[in-house]
Amino acid sequence: MMKKVLAMKFNRDDGRKTTITVDEIREDLTKENILEFMDHVVTSGLLTYDEALITSKDSAQLVTTSVEEIPIN
Repeated sequence: MMKKVLAMKFNRDDGRKTTITVDEIREDLTKENILEFMDHVVTSGLLTYDEALITSKDSAQLVTTSVEEIPIN
């Protein structure tokens, strides 16, 4: 089974970075959708991490992994 995850990295006002990961993304997700969402995260000011505000976009990746279930019984 293949699993695809969107990992978005943001810069914070304390000089560190935060990554937001989204599982079960749509197959028709576009670069424009991702950038629009990331812009919303930055401009809304709604999300903080350790009391640090997210200030700008850093990067985004679509990560695909292969998962093989191993029966144990």
